[in-house]
Amino acid sequence: MKTMIVCVPCGVTLEQVCGELLAAGYDVDSVEHRLTVSGVNLLAWIEVDVDGELEREYEPNERTLIEGIVGKWRAFMIDYRSLESADAVIAIISHKWPCAVDNDDDFLGAAEVYLSRYR
Repeated sequence: MKTMIVCVPCGVTLEQVCGELLAAGYDVDSVEHRLTVSGVNLLAWIEVDVDGELEREYEPNERTLIEGIVGKWRAFMIDYRSLESADAVIAIISHKWPCAVDNDDDFLGAAEVYLSRYR
């Protein structure tokens, strides 16, 4: 399984993300701080970084980049088996809120740029 990080404005809740995914027609199960998202050709897990641990892992210049895109932020981790599943979740989240994507490989930046580059 692989993981991507999506940074969204700090006021965005896991419940709001769940609502957007449900509205898009996906099945969503919620357990504590984690969503399981499924649909045709989609399976992903979304977990909120409740402790702010991810923010501490970023370098100062990376935090500045994220804040420039999102403002004050919180992170969601998307675990996935297929890149298409992660991309579908990112597309839904970024349609509603500004977000930054860290694909844990070679990209950290705006979701729109990520989606246009990697889709």
